[in-house]
Amino acid sequence: MRILHRGCERVLGGIGSNWVHDRSGAMDLVGGQTDPPPSLASLWSWLRDPLIPKGEHPVATQLRAVLGAADNQTSAPVGALDRFGPALRRRLEALGRDLIRYHNPFVRHVIKRRRRDLRAADGTPVFPGSAS
Repeated sequence: MRILHRGCERVLGGIGSNWVHDRSGAMDLVGGQTDPPPSLASLWSWLRDPLIPKGEHPVATQLRAVLGAADNQTSAPVGALDRFGPALRRRLEALGRDLIRYHNPFVRHVIKRRRRDLRAADGTPVFPGSAS
């Protein structure tokens, strides 16, 4: 992930991103070993940098619309949370676990492939005997 991130803040976020500074905590969140942060401000610190791309989740699209964030904007300021109305705040609190677990930089930039799915250019299995 560090290699993908080098020079590209849309991968793990900017200098202040939790995804950059708290890698073990990030993996625990993504893997479901720890619960998402209890406060909305703490949850926002994980979601704001990098922002979830528009169209990846309805809440991400709504957040970007409220923030006026362009498609290529990778982060939002900490204080942007104050711009969200009560309904959007409740949605963030209710969906925070799913947003962090399923719409995070690791899921977005790492593709998991099973041995049986790996195929050579001619369509033959890369690992014979593992195709179904």
